Amino acid sequence: MTGSRSWALLAALLVAGWVALACLGDTAVGDVELTAAAAAAAAGCAALAAAPGPGRRRYDLPVSVVALVGLPPAVALAAADADARPLAAVVAVLAVAGAATGGRDLTVRLRAVAVAGAGAAVLAGVLAAPASDEWLLVPPDRGAAAGLVLAGLLLALGSLGPVVSVPALRPLLGPALLVAMVGSVALKDDAVVVVMAATAVAVATARPPLGVAFVAVAVASLPAGPPTAALLAAAAVLMVAIDRPAGGFLALPGGVALALVVAQPGPLAGRVSLVLAALVVAGAVGRSVPSPTAWGARAGGPIEVPRLPAVALAAWLLVAPGSWRWAGDPPLDAYDHGAARAAAVMLIVLLAAAVWPQVRPRPEEPAG
Repeated sequence: MTGSRSWALLAALLVAGWVALACLGDTAVGDVELTAAAAAAAAGCAALAAAPGPGRRRYDLPVSVVALVGLPPAVALAAADADARPLAAVVAVLAVAGAATGGRDLTVRLRAVAVAGAGAAVLAGVLAAPASDEWLLVPPDRGAAAGLVLAGLLLALGSLGPVVSVPALRPLLGPALLVAMVGSVALKDDAVVVVMAATAVAVATARPPLGVAFVAVAVASLPAGPPTAALLAAAAVLMVAIDRPAGGFLALPGGVALALVVAQPGPLAGRVSLVLAALVVAGAVGRSVPSPTAWGARAGGPIEVPRLPAVALAAWLLVAPGSWRWAGDPPLDAYDHGAARAAAVMLIVLLAAAVWPQVRPRPEEPAG
């Protein structure tokens, strides 16, 4: 337990530091102009890498340290358009490390590693192409943007594929979403929306968080979609990080914002496919969330200490997503007010339920 608490403390400090940078807004860190969105992406990656803590296998601890300490700054540098070489290197290391950690069936495990490794290779190829500008995560043309979407798709499938769960690959979901969304925003094409929506439908039943992730990539290609895509991407990452059936509720803020985005005028094919995909994914997520009568049986047991930073971020996302200004100012002020009131009422009810048995008078015992 001591090791678990030490790991959780380190994770909490790192996540809190990245969140603080995100709250400060765009900040100069040395020669790098660190944007709030880049710091927020790093915070999410740190929370995901921290959970559930290092395993007991030979290579688990060093791989976990690389994911927790090395991946977030690499993501921040790439997201801030500073240098994507650290991201390509860390992603490649984690993809290769997946062969030595997690999963009992080596053949099945290597299959997931091969998919993630292909994504890492595509990412490195796009960044190293002559047309690219000094290894920046800024696609110079539509071909590079499509390559980034493909790289993110492969990394996401490798990190959370329906075949096997490989702990070393799970942190790759964060950079996968960053890379795919950068490409999707650059393309702004209905074809991307249709393809990613179809992919989301294909994986939603087996992996609801992956369905939410691919809906986020699809939404990012719409003109007003990036803020909503950021909320859905955060929901997908935190759903994996907290690893509880009730994590499906985290897609609610992004779902509300998505309804506002698709209601705007624009090309019909992408929006119709996105609505259909969102309905399928919402159904898959809803089936994964237990009913109140089953919470005790399906809650998943007590939350491990290393998951607490992710739980804190998840609560913030669910109660006040409109305050996540680094996501691009999503139009959720009305949601924030309603969620805050609901949270306050729930807190009062829980407090009353805890205090009432202690303050109510005891029934008098019969005399004699």
